[in-house]
Amino acid sequence: MQGKRLRQARLAAGFTLREFSSRLAKAGVQLTGAALSKYECDKSMPGAHVILAMASELRVEPSYFFSPSSVEIEWLAFRKRASLTRGRQDQLKALATERVERQVQLHRLLTPEQTPRFPKTDRVSQLSDAEDLAGKIRKLWRLGDGPLDSVTHSIEDHGGIVVDLETADNEFDGLSGWADDRYPVIITSKSRSVDRKRYNLCHELGHLAMTVDGQPTEKQRESLAHRFAGAFLVPESAVKRELGSARHHLGLAELVILKRKWGLSVQAWARRALDLTIISNSHYVGICKQISSKGWRSTEPAPLENDETPNRMKQLLARAVAEGVLHEHDAAEYPEWDSITKQALEGKTARKTAFDLLMSSEAERDQVLSEAAEALYDSYATGSELRSFEAGEVLERHERAPETKPH
Repeated sequence: MQGKRLRQARLAAGFTLREFSSRLAKAGVQLTGAALSKYECDKSMPGAHVILAMASELRVEPSYFFSPSSVEIEWLAFRKRASLTRGRQDQLKALATERVERQVQLHRLLTPEQTPRFPKTDRVSQLSDAEDLAGKIRKLWRLGDGPLDSVTHSIEDHGGIVVDLETADNEFDGLSGWADDRYPVIITSKSRSVDRKRYNLCHELGHLAMTVDGQPTEKQRESLAHRFAGAFLVPESAVKRELGSARHHLGLAELVILKRKWGLSVQAWARRALDLTIISNSHYVGICKQISSKGWRSTEPAPLENDETPNRMKQLLARAVAEGVLHEHDAAEYPEWDSITKQALEGKTARKTAFDLLMSSEAERDQVLSEAAEALYDSYATGSELRSFEAGEVLERHERAPETKPH
């Protein structure tokens, strides 16, 4: 048995050694926390009945304990609430590790030749360095200096792994690291608003792209990541194009408009204006007071509709099933599978793609094909008009035109 697997499953379930021992006792298995610790450190091997009991309590298959951990993750940064307990932090990391490991495994199976197009880390020592690095990565990824439709998809398109975890409100902002020193990983919280999530993604991207070992305090390192995030979402050239190089007054209504266009919060827009010396510090403080008085610090107006849902894992999973790498029964163990099947099968009258048909039962496929055949018969029946097609319009014009004889 792999002790590391036992520990990961226990942490993902949110149990301390003492709590897990207590649950096993209720199930009829008497084990101390010290004994469990020995199992996790590979200093002792449990019997078959103990393995079955542990698997049942942790809601995993017994075989899970015997599969070697194939991915090593080095976590770099974890932005969280001060009140988040150490146990909950460990649980979130364990849950994230499981999700990342499965995605890396599918990458190895399906896209072994692909290498993430992430830049090598740059040493950053001051805020202007962070600003320049954000522009450098935008240029490397050919993003231009315009608004980004989806930060998540931009990161995934260049080899990054993004995982959305179900969490309570405001538990954490972001977690980032490297899997096998090859795949950049960013973990986000589903409970965050879209504008906050976009900013958090860029903030964690900054941690992955910057080497800031020389910074003496965590506060200074975070300041560099904040500057990177703002610059990645709205480059300096775009900020000055929108606001001008200097402003005596900046109103909230204008910032709300810019939020909708760029997908950056009102508060972050005000900060960008300050960072680039477009407004004075006193003016910035005044804007912050207005934001607080309106209650916008927690919930801003004009919620964004940008799609920041990770898609890469869903795509890999669907491809694995389509190519026979995974059976549907095995795919059902992945959290992403429910959303794939729901999306593929929802709505009997909706237009179905080839993938939808693949996911349907034989009876459903026969029904869809029968309906399609009837629809085609009606469209191409003698004397019918193809009014919804350009070809039909051309045919009608041809029939109305006077007949001409060839010379």
